[in-house]
Formats: sequence, structure tokens, C-alpha cells
Amino acid sequence: MMFAIAALLLASCDLDKYPEGQYVSDNQKEETIKDRPNLVTAEVNAMAAKLNAYGTISDDATTYHNDYGVPAVSMALESGGQDLVALVTGYNWFNTSQNYSDRVYDSSTDELIWKTFYNHLKAANSVLSLIDPATEDASLKIYRGQALAARAYDYLNLVQIYQFTYAGHENALAVPIVTEKMSDEEMQNNPRATVQQVYDQIMSDLNCWPALIMERIKTNWMKRSYMACVPVPIC
Repeated sequence: MMFAIAALLLASCDLDKYPEGQYVSDNQKEETIKDRPNLVTAEVNAMAAKLNAYGTISDDATTYHNDYGVPAVSMALESGGQDLVALVTGYNWFNTSQNYSDRVYDSSTDELIWKTFYNHLKAANSVLSLIDPATEDASLKIYRGQALAARAYDYLNLVQIYQFTYAGHENALAVPIVTEKMSDEEMQNNPRATVQQVYDQIMSDLNCWPALIMERIKTNWMKRSYMACVPVPIC
């Protein structure tokens, strides 16, 4: 009887169908967005959510109270400066930044910084991978522009945190560059790029996004204001 039921169940299965579960494949997302382009909004919203995500480095065994995204990263960087005064106590979650004991590759602060920006960058790449660069859809062009600006923001932070300033260190190694065009194999074998290469990527993204979101830009001052934050010549 059991063998008969098993045979009946197997016969009723359609192996050409996607398995049901909590995960959606990239192919499924591409097909869905092709049919309903407005659903890419969810991917765009994910970029914003990654900026202040809690639990980036915390798990069931260890909870970090300074684990709340970019605001925590900014607080850690400020705590390492000379103009922020705070007591080094058990409730100061940034005291390791004050005494510079977090300046090692295996510190929780380093892990937070790295994962916060690369997770946000991954979300931006996800948006870019789902939208055809040649799209004429006004909403999709704006979303693509936002993703390019987000990725430039991430690399601008990473390159300044993990290497010295641009001038005089153009050939120094900084951080790996990850784009939406890279295969899994390329991402697994992705050495650190030089400071010059990272800034080239930043400028490439920044030079593209204004044209994509021109519908929201009334004058050119927004582009000039954003690019003024990047300490390299703009041609």
C-alpha cells in the first residue's frame, strides 16, 4: 500500500516546476520583473534597509549592541577621532575604537564595517543585475541610478577606511571591487584593487547616475554637490 502511494505521488510531480520554498532564484526574479517591472521596488528598498540593519555580526551566541549598520560605523569612526569625549565604561559600546584596540583585522568593529558596506553594495548590485542598462522605463532608470550612487557611496567609504588618502597612494592596495557583471568564480578569486582602481569605479558610477535620474534633478547643482565629496579631479 505504501509503495503504491509513493508511486502515485511521484507520478503527480512536475519536475519542470520551480520548487516551493522561502527562497526565490535570480531567474525567477528576472521573469517576475519582466512581467511586472514595479516589483523591483522591493530590491531598491532592500538597499535602504541594509544601511541600518541590526544583526550584521550578531548571532544566537553573541549579541553586539553596536551592531546597527552605518550609524554604528560612523560612531565607531568618530570615537577614534580627537574631538569626541566619552567614558570608557562597560556600557560604552565603542570604547575599543577610543583606545584603538579595534585596529586589527579580526575585531568585531572591522567585521561590522566590512560586512555593512559590502552587504549594502551587494543589494545595489542586485538591483543593477535585474535592470537592463538600456531600459527606457523612467522608474527603472531612476532605480538604476540610485543603485549606482549607492555603490559609489560604499566604495568611497571602504577605500578611505582600508587605505590611506588618494594622493600619494594611488597604487596601494585597497579593497576588492565587486560588480553585478562578475561571475561567482570571479568573485571568489577577487584580489584587492588599488586605490586608483577603486576611485575609477566610483567615478564611473557617479558619472552615470545623474543621466538616469535626470527626471528628479532640476538643476546640475545636485551632481556637483555629490561629486564634491570625492577627492579626485572630475573631468
